[in-house]
Parts: sequence; structure tokens; C-alpha cells
Amino acid sequence: MGRFDSAEKEKINGALFSGKDKGDGQILQRIVTKKRQLSEKMGTLTKEYATGINFEGDMAKHNFPISVKKSCIALFEETKLCFPSLSINVGEKIGISGENGVGKSSFIRYFVKKVNFQHEYLYIPQEITDKEAEQLFKDISELSPEEKGELFTLIQRLGSDAKALLYSTVPSPGEVRKLLIAQGLLKQPSLIILDEPTNHMDLDSIESLESALQEYAGALVFITHDQTFLKNLSTKRWVFEKSNPRQYTVQEIL
Repeated sequence: MGRFDSAEKEKINGALFSGKDKGDGQILQRIVTKKRQLSEKMGTLTKEYATGINFEGDMAKHNFPISVKKSCIALFEETKLCFPSLSINVGEKIGISGENGVGKSSFIRYFVKKVNFQHEYLYIPQEITDKEAEQLFKDISELSPEEKGELFTLIQRLGSDAKALLYSTVPSPGEVRKLLIAQGLLKQPSLIILDEPTNHMDLDSIESLESALQEYAGALVFITHDQTFLKNLSTKRWVFEKSNPRQYTVQEIL
């Protein structure tokens, strides 16, 4: 018997793909996480994963470490987020966690604008608009045959059928996210920043993405509510917490 029966799996996957509000999405994400934890304890993992994210050519080079200085940023009304000096070294996988509304996505947007990126990096936000998805498919259609071949390989490494993904008439939000990741990886970035990368993905897709990112040799920063994904992938954590009603803080856990 698999991790859970097909009827239950279809129910969860259907809800994840339907674009429900954040509250429902978090409940469903917790259900998926609990099932993952249970199955791991039972030792029922038999799936063969993709080979992961690795590049045959040279990866784009950043001058590591990449750092942001101690600062505070405004969030909403009179609430602010304060954080210490933080840095990212090559090879580190930094998991960002915390309750909703504590400034995780705001910090990532600040980080992307503040840091002087001299080379290629990949940043995929939490929400992807229809316009961005439309532009994605247009950009992919204009790739050379060689680039499309590389894209197909990357999609396979992320655990999906490349042709089915590219030619789907109504791609799910999770499928669009995978395509964005694969397209960004064509530039062989040395830094990947992902905001809630497992949103709208089913269990198999989450596990394939996790496995692929584990093999990635560059630096990774990711926000997630999936505790299993966080535990399995992160080498260091930035935890966002409320210190008082008007201030949130960041704690670094090595």
C-alpha cells in the first residue's frame, strides 16, 4: 500500500491546485506534512528520485558571502521588522520560517533590492500572476532547440514529465512554479531564492523538488511552512518571531 490511498491523495491534490485562500492552503499543507512525517517513520519510502540540480558548465559566480547589514524595515501601520546582520555563503541552504504576517516575504523583497547582485540569481516570489505565467510560456517558446533540450532535462530532474508540463492547456499553479524554476536554472545561478516553493504542489512534486535542491551546489534561501521540507533541506535557519505587538525580529539558528 502507498503512503495514502488514491482517493485521499486526489482530494488533497485537487484542493492544493484549486487556488484556495491562504488559510485553507496552510491547513492542507500541514496535512501533507503530517503524512510525510508519518510515512518516513514507517520507513515506506521506495520512490527513486531524479538526479538533482547539477550543471555541466560553469555556475555563475557571486562574491560570497552575500550580506545584509543590521536594520529595521516598515511592514504595515506602525509595525516593523528588525534583523541582525545576516550573510549567505556558497553551498548554504537557509530555511526561513515563522507565522504568517511576520515579514518573511517583505524581508526577501528587501534583500533582493538591497543586495548588489553582480551575476545571475533566481528569485521566484510566492504569488505568480497570470501575466507572468503567460510571459513564461512565450519565453520558453522562443528558446533554441538546445535550450529546450536543457529545459526538458531540468524539468525531469524536478520530477515531472516535461512534454506534459509544457503542453498542458490549463497548467496548475504548481506546474507553473516548476517551469519557472527550470527556466531560471538555464542561467546556472549560484543563488536561488524561493518564497513558498511547495505551494500548490502535490506530495510527489514536493519530494522531487526537495531531492533536486539537496544536490544543488550553489546557495539557497527559501521560505516554507512545510516543517519536513525545512528540516530535510536547510543547513541554517532564519526564524521570524513577534517580539512585541509592534515589532518582529529574526533569529539565526545554526
